[in-house]
Amino acid sequence: MPTLESSETVLSHVVRAYREYGLDINGSKTSVTRVIQHLEEAWKSEIGAFLSHRSGDLKGARLREFLALTLRLQSENAKQAVTNYALTVLENQAFSKADVEAMESFLLKSAIIAPGSMSRISELLINLEHDTGAVSKKRIGPRFSDLALRSLEKGDLYEALWLVFTLRGLGIAISDEHLLSTAAVTKSSALALTLLDMKSRGLVKAKLPTADWEKQITKESVLTDWNWLLAYEGCRRGWLADPGAVMARPFFAAMNARGVFFYDERRNVRKRTTMAKVRSALRRKFQREVREFLFSVRDVEFDSNY
Repeated sequence: MPTLESSETVLSHVVRAYREYGLDINGSKTSVTRVIQHLEEAWKSEIGAFLSHRSGDLKGARLREFLALTLRLQSENAKQAVTNYALTVLENQAFSKADVEAMESFLLKSAIIAPGSMSRISELLINLEHDTGAVSKKRIGPRFSDLALRSLEKGDLYEALWLVFTLRGLGIAISDEHLLSTAAVTKSSALALTLLDMKSRGLVKAKLPTADWEKQITKESVLTDWNWLLAYEGCRRGWLADPGAVMARPFFAAMNARGVFFYDERRNVRKRTTMAKVRSALRRKFQREVREFLFSVRDVEFDSNY
């Protein structure tokens, strides 16, 4: 694409096309990337200078200075991925209980100013709780429930899913009836299954719209509509009733007999150390592919927008 804006427009069309079939792209693996970036971006240089000034982990006052610097630079460079860059740095850090409050504040603000990085925010919060056991559920719960509701109302399903998944990962119960009623009219099997999973864990303290979902599940709808995945996983696990006997349908029955499943309730985010290794490997792979690409087209003059 000739510009970043046109690339993002194409991506939005792809997302809409997927949703017509009841599917969602993996936002953590999908992005618009410039082939060539300006190497001398001032904000990146300032962050680099801060990190190189003193080696070692980000802890205590130094961590708070880094978080404040990130927020300032993001406000000064609204269209740049400052927060996402900082999250990459933080993913490689180990935090103590003394750092939890500062990290909580930063990640709550990041969820608002950088919603496209919600998967990384979720991973950091859940790992922060795993490492310290000190994350404030009273603080995170209401804010993330409210942000999930806002995301659903705006149609930002990717962000909403990660916000709800974070509540699940932290063991925070949902009691917002407005959020659940909005989920009832949202065409997303992934969202419905996550909420049903949370209900089975005692993490839903208000009425789930199970009756509404069950009414939509028919022998005809599961062949063409978005709710086929909700029907299969929800009925297979006993989270939803099956008055239409859709599990007896040839396709569903064959999958069920072979133990096929799509939603794994045992899965959580990756551990911090594993996450850092995976992302490091992906960065090396991307850099290698870019070098190979540039070598193959070295006689091409690139537009400055790339």
